[in-house]
Amino acid sequence: MFGWWGFEVAIPDNWDISIDRGGYDKGYVRIDDPKAPRLEISWEPYKKDKIKSLDEISESIKKELRKKSKDIKFIGKGGSARIAKHMAKYLHWRIDEFEGYVVFWYCDENLKFYRVQLLFKRDEYWSFKKTILYVLKSFKCHVKSDVYSWTVLDFNLKLPKGFKLISRSYKLGNITLAFESKDSYIFINRISVADVLLEEKYEGDLMNVLENEHLPNVRTRLKISKFKSSRSFQDEFHSGLVISSSYKIGLITSKEFSVRTRIWLCKKANKIYAVTIAVRRTPESDKFRRRLETLLSTLCP
Repeated sequence: MFGWWGFEVAIPDNWDISIDRGGYDKGYVRIDDPKAPRLEISWEPYKKDKIKSLDEISESIKKELRKKSKDIKFIGKGGSARIAKHMAKYLHWRIDEFEGYVVFWYCDENLKFYRVQLLFKRDEYWSFKKTILYVLKSFKCHVKSDVYSWTVLDFNLKLPKGFKLISRSYKLGNITLAFESKDSYIFINRISVADVLLEEKYEGDLMNVLENEHLPNVRTRLKISKFKSSRSFQDEFHSGLVISSSYKIGLITSKEFSVRTRIWLCKKANKIYAVTIAVRRTPESDKFRRRLETLLSTLCP
């Protein structure tokens, strides 16, 4: 299952996110296989008293695609479908050896208009048809849980839906993500080829990895200067450090955050994971932090 900004969809194992723009209200993602783009998803808000019919939108999409290519042909007249219990319309287009289905609908649960496009080559039609149906039948545009999924390459995060993705970077070998809610922050790094990085660059010292690879991202938001305590841990496949600190923001009405960072080497996956959770101190903050730690425990295989 691929999850992003509150929607979920099942995709083949070798499809990964390649482009993402926007946020919860309006955005776009593209998902590719190793050779080509396969799935595009866009969403935007709408008002119930100001909507066009799906037939009108169908004609608008046809005009839009014809502007992009004069050679485009539409196969049949399009049709209707049901996506996550919503009435949807679709168009089937072809340009030379390339084809695609555009499917679009209104989700009255979250007041979003969704547009999904699946792309394939003409000679792939019969082999790809099963995938098209599989993807569309699995699409959930309104996840009713209070937890949203976030899928980045080969790992999946689950976070309370109040968290928003505020920064991300998918560099070769290093994924960096940052999330923010009303009174909390979460920072995540996952570094590949850990054995080589540790020995050749950081002399086997995870603290050096933390200072150079993870904390610069944290300190763009939280100006943490010193750690108050640290402890190490180890089991058959993992070894790492847990480091605690605190952070205050504001002059007159200051907010204090408890900050806990965990960095570890997963020998099984040959990856280094680093997670920082910063939660504003309240009577319920320890309970909330433990819930976040439980949700994030699925990061490591």
